[in-house]
Amino acid sequence: MTNSFLSKKPTSEGDRRVWTFSCWFKGHINEYNADLWHWIWNTDTNGGLVINMGGSGWDGHFLFYDSAGNPSVKWDPFLRDTKGWYHIHFVHDTTRNQQEERVRLWINGNQCNESNDHSPTWPSHNDDSTWNERRYHEMGRWTSGTSRYMNANICDSYYIDGQALEPQVFGYPKQGYGSPFWNNLSSHSSSAGSYQVERKSGEWMPKAPRAIKAEINKRGGFGVNGFYLPMNAGNPGADFHVEPDTILKIKSDLAQPKAEIDGDPKSAINDDPFGKYCVLAVPMVNEGLGANGFGDYSHLIRKDGTGPKAVTNNNVDMMTHSGNDVRWSVYYDSSAKFTANDYLEYPSHSDFDLKDHDFTIEGWWNSSDSNNTMSICSRYNGTASQTTWWLGYSADNRIAFYWYKGGSNYNISCENNTLTTGQWDHVCVERYRDRITLYINGSAVNSKAETGSINDSSLTVRFGRDHYTGADYSALGYMSDWRIYNGVAKYKGGFEVPNVYTAFNFGTSTWRIGSKDAPRNNYAHFDVLAMHNVTAMNYATRWAASGNNVGVWSDIPFPAYGKWYMEMKIDDGEFAFSLAEDPKVHTNWQPGASGDKGITFYLYYNNGNNKMYYNATATNLPSSWIGTNVGSYSCSGTGAGDVYRILIDRDAQTIKIINKCGQEGLFNLPSYFKLRHLHIGYSVTTTWGASDSTWNWGQTPFTYSIPEGYKTLCTKNLRDPVIKDPSQHFSPILYTGDGFGDRAVRGFNFKPDLLIIKERTSTSSWKWFDSNRGAGMRLSTNESSDSQKIEVNGITEYNPSFDERGFSVGSDGGVNQDGQGYVAYGWKANGGVTTTNREGNITSEVQVNQDAGFSIATWTGNGENAATDTVGHGLLKTPKFTLIKCRDDLGSEVSDSWWFYFGEDDYSRGRLGPSINDLVFIDGQNALKHAPNDYRHCHTLISTHSSTPTFKVNNKRYVCYTWAQVEGYSAFGIYRGNGSNDGPSVYCGFKPAMVWTCRHTNGSGEYWTSRDAARNPQNDQQKHILYHGLSNGDSGDGGTIDFQSSGFKIRDTSDTRYNTSGEEYIYCAWAESPFKYANAK
Repeated sequence: MTNSFLSKKPTSEGDRRVWTFSCWFKGHINEYNADLWHWIWNTDTNGGLVINMGGSGWDGHFLFYDSAGNPSVKWDPFLRDTKGWYHIHFVHDTTRNQQEERVRLWINGNQCNESNDHSPTWPSHNDDSTWNERRYHEMGRWTSGTSRYMNANICDSYYIDGQALEPQVFGYPKQGYGSPFWNNLSSHSSSAGSYQVERKSGEWMPKAPRAIKAEINKRGGFGVNGFYLPMNAGNPGADFHVEPDTILKIKSDLAQPKAEIDGDPKSAINDDPFGKYCVLAVPMVNEGLGANGFGDYSHLIRKDGTGPKAVTNNNVDMMTHSGNDVRWSVYYDSSAKFTANDYLEYPSHSDFDLKDHDFTIEGWWNSSDSNNTMSICSRYNGTASQTTWWLGYSADNRIAFYWYKGGSNYNISCENNTLTTGQWDHVCVERYRDRITLYINGSAVNSKAETGSINDSSLTVRFGRDHYTGADYSALGYMSDWRIYNGVAKYKGGFEVPNVYTAFNFGTSTWRIGSKDAPRNNYAHFDVLAMHNVTAMNYATRWAASGNNVGVWSDIPFPAYGKWYMEMKIDDGEFAFSLAEDPKVHTNWQPGASGDKGITFYLYYNNGNNKMYYNATATNLPSSWIGTNVGSYSCSGTGAGDVYRILIDRDAQTIKIINKCGQEGLFNLPSYFKLRHLHIGYSVTTTWGASDSTWNWGQTPFTYSIPEGYKTLCTKNLRDPVIKDPSQHFSPILYTGDGFGDRAVRGFNFKPDLLIIKERTSTSSWKWFDSNRGAGMRLSTNESSDSQKIEVNGITEYNPSFDERGFSVGSDGGVNQDGQGYVAYGWKANGGVTTTNREGNITSEVQVNQDAGFSIATWTGNGENAATDTVGHGLLKTPKFTLIKCRDDLGSEVSDSWWFYFGEDDYSRGRLGPSINDLVFIDGQNALKHAPNDYRHCHTLISTHSSTPTFKVNNKRYVCYTWAQVEGYSAFGIYRGNGSNDGPSVYCGFKPAMVWTCRHTNGSGEYWTSRDAARNPQNDQQKHILYHGLSNGDSGDGGTIDFQSSGFKIRDTSDTRYNTSGEEYIYCAWAESPFKYANAK
């Protein structure tokens, strides 16, 4: 991480009561690995808009802080998803009467609730903030200190001075690619009463900058200090809230404008409506016309067939964007640097005799000194009869303009609008009729009447130092884009200029400079939430590590299809990387160990022991393939700076590595990986050599050309998911009971076939209904009494009907008690239409949703003890997860209350129900199997022995809910606990709408848990846990899980129910939005 930040001290005061700030943000820090606050935008009074990542109980909260903490407000959602982009929208409006409305926060279009564990200090009515004062405003750094900087990508930052705008000005929800309509209204009490927040639907998308700016201007404009910073290339402080009036064309006509020259600087001239009056135009651009790029372009602007005015360069340097500093530029990535006695000189010409004409002199100035009088642009030698005019900088940081008539001089200077050292400011002086006016950043700061004619002179025009020899008035600073017009006043009053922020300590890949990573196209990085013992992490693309038990992995895996290209640059140490389906972090994972199902490439520079490992098998790499520090090898070099090409062909199941000499190593990927995604990263447990490398998945320009047919790893290049809108097949919704029978509940985007209802606010049993068994036929996962543990007919009390887009509930308190809150989970199967399935030797009645991989099957047992009895579930692929329940009294055969769950792999077979705290495993006979692919349409039922679970007792009825995994919609698997608040990060391929988890080994209190995005739409601090085996309402005891744009992360410590070190936990997850379309959560 570099100490990068943007800075500006406004020269004019704006509206301190009403303003709006909006930006897109993608963090690159794990709060458990660093004490870091993302200071997004702040003032020098210890005030700011900050994501606090550095304190207990504050990790990921958004905070508004002004005047050293008075006022201060903290909002509830944890903003610590590093895999996607957040849209942050903040409004300050102290003219509001209700205190909660004076500062408001929206994340991805959803308004946030203030945190309930922080006592806010609200701004007082009509309070003046420190924003828009003449004080430092900075982005990316805590202005009151130097120890905290932002480690993130940020782009499309807008500031509107004087307007309180809603987030819909800047973005919109894209229907069909995101969440359903979360109609949960969260109330918070306050001294002023209560207010409610309504959740919006769909992926939140950025609007086009042109549309945003047009709407802002229609409503009143950006105001005095407003800006739009795309922050995508060149100078990240370049402002485009107005079209920059530059000599040379810049890339400002793009959808997202860039501070870069558009074409050859020798020929890329902007059209100028005042061009015929332009007598000198000096952009001061690298590789431009004239001496070292300081030539005159006025003839090209006038288009009159004349030539340029010659330039003499006296030691002026061209400063360009190099190293890690871009503060030398406004829009061109270059500027003129002036030190003592440096100047640019243009010959004497009548064009420079201003006389009594209208005129305009303007350009950009960045002072590096505040204690000296300095000449910026002048025709002055100290002799009154020879001097005509002088524009410069006084010793008190004030711009001044002097003009001479006969033997007298006259002047104007800025009174209160002092300039700031190290900052780009636009300076302009113009005469319009009988008045000369001085402008700083477009604001008129002083003027004086003038009816006479300014002296003519034979002096040359100089930038940097005048002709006066009696004192040294050398300019110390930087200049860019200066013009002189004779015969026209361009502005005739105040005008808008870009509010350019000065960029400090920026490299070519800092923040978002040079990166394609953007809200509309999310590129792979390292997952900073899934790393361990990494000694350095810079913007999630470079890491360094040494020693043992190291882990770092990509946040987007290579999918099981396509051809993918990336590059790795060695900065120091060894070349090494691994591929694995499940990132191995916080675990003792040794590359190549037996059964690890991972593949590792390791190249020792120091001894030539270059190998590829898979499942305890090592393959030697060619001895000539890697050399660097081994002189006998054919490819020699220094190591540091070497770039390796990595080509992963998932269609051919190969991986190719090419070294800097073009030598290739080609390897076959083991068949185990054929249908599995692969994370790329690094993990070791023993002390292997140190490694320090920078990885590029395509977000920045490659060193080599991408081979034909290969793609970069980003969301744009992922396949469109089969299910673009998961809410068409599954949703959690909330409702409040009214106590009346046959009450309609709406909120699904489909007619549900499986419906699970749980009261949230008091003790009540789980209610399971499905359209196969019929409306009102209730089952429960937590009832144990004889009359309730089997199917109960409650069509009147519980569930009178399944309806389009919802369902109805009766008067029972478990589904409809007046004033109580409920959550309902709904899945779509086949709209209540069943078909008879005879693929097994036991006939079943099924409803199937093939697209979503879900089926409901019912059958009646045949009482036989055959080892190969099968029952069809109707799906066309092997299931990943199954729930099965006997609907009738089984007598002594097995507990009637037990539900049984089964997964694809041996680890996920067990019991779900009221005795879940005594979780048992099925014995070796495996009462239900997910059949191999040849018989994947059926479950295999084995044994009716009384000591094992049985699913074919004669004349007993059964129901089975079966899920197959659908990429981008559902995921089933395991994660391994680490006993840390920095728990496992689980990739699902989507932002979850719901996650179920359970510890898979025996032990007390091992409940199946349910968390959903309806009860907790923004990773609020309240945990909102429900236990399938208990009747309890919402619980907040432990078990914190963050939902993320591509999965979820465990953030609990050593609670055995969620994250015991070394233990395995089963999870089932369903999507709110596919990762391809997901915002950060």
